[in-house]
Amino acid sequence: MKRFSNRSGQQGLSLIELMIALVLGLLVVAAVIQLFIGTRVTYTVTSGLARVQENARFALEVMNRDIRMAGSGAICGGTQPLQTKVWVDPAAGGIGELLGFDIGIRGWEFTGTGNNDTVTFDPADTAATTGNWSDGSSGLPGFLLDFDNPALPDSDVLGIRTSDPAANVTGCPSKNNNTTSTSLQTCEPPDASKSADHGVGQGQPFAVVDCQQGFMDVCINTAKQKADTLVCSNGSGNKKTGGEWLTVYGSDMELHRPTSLYYFVAASASDDERRALYRASNCPGDGCQVEELVEGVESLQLFYRVAGDTNLYAADSLPSGSGWADVRGVAMHLIVGSPEQVDSRQLQQTLVLDNGLEFEINDRRVRQLYTNTVAIRNAITVN
Repeated sequence: MKRFSNRSGQQGLSLIELMIALVLGLLVVAAVIQLFIGTRVTYTVTSGLARVQENARFALEVMNRDIRMAGSGAICGGTQPLQTKVWVDPAAGGIGELLGFDIGIRGWEFTGTGNNDTVTFDPADTAATTGNWSDGSSGLPGFLLDFDNPALPDSDVLGIRTSDPAANVTGCPSKNNNTTSTSLQTCEPPDASKSADHGVGQGQPFAVVDCQQGFMDVCINTAKQKADTLVCSNGSGNKKTGGEWLTVYGSDMELHRPTSLYYFVAASASDDERRALYRASNCPGDGCQVEELVEGVESLQLFYRVAGDTNLYAADSLPSGSGWADVRGVAMHLIVGSPEQVDSRQLQQTLVLDNGLEFEINDRRVRQLYTNTVAIRNAITVN
């Protein structure tokens, strides 16, 4: 009689075998998780650095162009000395100093970010007053701290002046232009009977020049949008009280429309916990425009070269005997941070800039330092 066994050929796992299998499985899972985390961190860092590099490239490109053109639009071809009256009140934010036309560029150094300084950098720091910056003789123009996103600490500020000559505009000798009037009417040359749109907005600066006589007056237009009349009355940034134009401006008059640009670092409009590079143009005044150029720029550091000198100087320590009219080049340093925190650990970084300046940073973002030196074309003389 055949017997059947209930035991099959398949044997079960023992407890020890099961535990070994679980341990091996856990090791494989842990390795996969570790690989995933490492890959994710690498991707985040690489992506962050790519964003940083792109932001820095754009910021440097824009600033390079504006710095090279500082002082452009030379009055009378830049060859004739002019007797000049600047009617703009210096209290109007320092714009009067930038309208001297011998100065195309001016910088303001933030205290403690100059030669051989070490900065313990905190991107969240917002406490600063105009006195924290200096151009060697005065503090930062106050309007730069009155914006919705004001200039932030541990970053320098750069001011640039260019000039746009107004084509087909001259003075009107037939329209009672005289030295004692606050108004100056403009015409279309050579027909002094036809008015011409001067294109200077209310609250914007202008310069009228007579190259034949060597006179220039600089003022802020206070006219209420009269296209053919420039008004240089007292107030609204002017100090013209009882003063007279240097000459009667007629058909030999040239009109120049100065443009002022200010570069500074402020809180980003899209994320107030991040910093960004801003540019303000034609400020202060009704035509003032403030734009955020590049997010992620956390500090702008600037050093300057002056004529006949290969050294670099901070804005508050130009060499004795030199002024802003002697500046021939600008060395820019941009500290740019990643858009995201790339690690769960604190990343200690030390960034070394020119002239022994160091930035020490300790947080979870990755940063890169980008530098470039730009020559000011309109300040270079060729023998």
